[in-house]
Amino acid sequence: QIWLGEDYVLSESIAISLAASFYFLVINNVPASYRTAMGFFRQARTAPLLASVINIGLSIILAKTVGLAGVFIATSISRIFTFCIIDPYYVYKLGFGKSSKKYFNIFLLRIMVISVTFLITRYLISCVNIDGIIGFFVKAITSIIVVNIIFLLVHIQNETFLQILRRIKQIYELRFNKKME
Repeated sequence: QIWLGEDYVLSESIAISLAASFYFLVINNVPASYRTAMGFFRQARTAPLLASVINIGLSIILAKTVGLAGVFIATSISRIFTFCIIDPYYVYKLGFGKSSKKYFNIFLLRIMVISVTFLITRYLISCVNIDGIIGFFVKAITSIIVVNIIFLLVHIQNETFLQILRRIKQIYELRFNKKME
């Protein structure tokens, strides 16, 4: 609305489905990189074909019923049921010799946390009745604050998160102490 006007604004359903499609693309980068580095090409060779068939079939159906958002939804569904399952499965089973159950539990938990965060943020933004550039910045700042607070509350007891905080503190102390000398 601010930049190009009302004619070029994507609907909320398109924006949400596009963001979800991007999320499922990015979230699978680590397992896909591990699978590739471990050399499990033959095991996952059917994944792209299966993803394509699911994506094209669902895109046709959902584009007719939902519109453009349906194409992005179909892409997300095809990624979830192919790459997001196949890559971690082979990495854990063949690469690490472990069950991938813990990975998938965390994967589902993250989707739930993101969904709840989205709903809370969406509700709070709907309470902001300011238009224009000022409204945009108020909504952006609200989103940033809410998302970070929720993610902090969710991850505050996570050991990896605590290690990252300790590392940031060490870097800060090293830089601060050098400036004081």
